[in-house]
Amino acid sequence: MLGTRIAALRREAGLSQAELAQRLQVSPSALGMYEQERREPSMQTLVKLSRELGVTTDYLLTGTPAEKERAELEGMLISGWSSAGSVPSPGKSWRSCLPPC
Repeated sequence: MLGTRIAALRREAGLSQAELAQRLQVSPSALGMYEQERREPSMQTLVKLSRELGVTTDYLLTGTPAEKERAELEGMLISGWSSAGSVPSPGKSWRSCLPPC
């Protein structure tokens, strides 16, 4: 799962394996092994990965946004709902504000 997240985030950032590897100061083959789950990055490399890819180490390891990120996302959602005039009432699920599929 870690490797899948690294690869997906790298692609989202528009970086090649060679470019990200250079930024991390690791070989492209090492980065490839991380992405293929054949090797785990060191803690130092994990921190560099999180900085380069713009996510927390928590997210890289678990796929779950950290509480601060979650609070920021909720704030953005509420702001968007306010702009659209569709803020959920207290005790009401945010899903109730979404249009049906």
